[in-house]
Amino acid sequence: MGAFRLFLAAVVALGHWELMVLKPRSIAISRSTLFGFNAAYAVLFFYLISGYLITYTLSRNYEPSKLGVAHFYTNRAVRIFSLYWPLVVVVLLLMPEARHQFFSVNLLDKFTALFLIGIDWRVSFGRPGGQYFLATIPSLQQAWSLGAELTFYLMAPLLMRSWKIATTLLLGSLAVRMAFVSTLPGGQHDVWTYTFFPSTLVFFLLGHFAMKSGQHWPALGTARVGLPLVGLSLIWMTLNHTGRFDSVWFWAAILLFSAGLPGLFNSTKSGRFLNRIGDLSYPLYLVHLLTIMLFGNYIASFTTRLVSGKALFGFVSSSIFLSAAIALSVAAHYLLEYPMARAMHATASKLLKPQRRDRLAFQSS
Repeated sequence: MGAFRLFLAAVVALGHWELMVLKPRSIAISRSTLFGFNAAYAVLFFYLISGYLITYTLSRNYEPSKLGVAHFYTNRAVRIFSLYWPLVVVVLLLMPEARHQFFSVNLLDKFTALFLIGIDWRVSFGRPGGQYFLATIPSLQQAWSLGAELTFYLMAPLLMRSWKIATTLLLGSLAVRMAFVSTLPGGQHDVWTYTFFPSTLVFFLLGHFAMKSGQHWPALGTARVGLPLVGLSLIWMTLNHTGRFDSVWFWAAILLFSAGLPGLFNSTKSGRFLNRIGDLSYPLYLVHLLTIMLFGNYIASFTTRLVSGKALFGFVSSSIFLSAAIALSVAAHYLLEYPMARAMHATASKLLKPQRRDRLAFQSS
């Protein structure tokens, strides 16, 4: 699981590298090298994995009580903001343009940029007719998806109490999504089928029900069932040449991956190395745009002197960029995220009486 999470973060990073550096040079990254994934696909698969992991940790690590829910919310906040807030400070210190934007926008945009609650709604509807990114911090615009994550975290304890509520929400979200797919030109839209939470909640809930299904049918949690299903999902994604969210190819891959998640998780959850590289997925997701803004021109110039030809430029520059982004992710993880997480946990421990069963190791949060 950890390796796949890092792969998805790398897909998002390479997608933005392609958009900002390669596309102006008429260069594209072959989708087959990324198993057919693009950045948008990666985000939706992230939602699915998040739904699974949140349901897993709620069922294993927290008491079904008010205090247990409080500990859950506290750990979720630490997980998100222990890296996000330090990076906001770094961006505002290093980038005058970011400071100018942040201090010039209205109070609502400042709030969503700092606290992320509702940021996905602000991105969706901050201006008529398209996405609105003034509600985000420059170089951290991708954090809009964390607003959807936080909304799901708020809902998760309720979903654990009632399968009827979870089922109703899943069917309702799917109906909303299919209504947009059937009426929009091309069947997709940057807002209605991507940043609009009611139409993407279905992916979180598929992960939720994958976890529940693995508990109900133990065979799904075995490697001999889960790993072939995940493999088939990747094959299906590789064969998907539509580039659309809601093609038959995409949904077949999503459903196969959902069914394979319990087996994939159980067969990899004890691997220390896999867990460690999985921990880098969130830092890589957050730092890659900053890497492009700070070092993109240098990487492109260096690659131009090093190689000739568009194909080689694309491959070499992408490799250098991804290596640099991962290196910065490691630095951010250990130098920013860990110290901030310890400080936040220490503060929270003074406010919440700890329960032994509610303590959750930072790495598994």
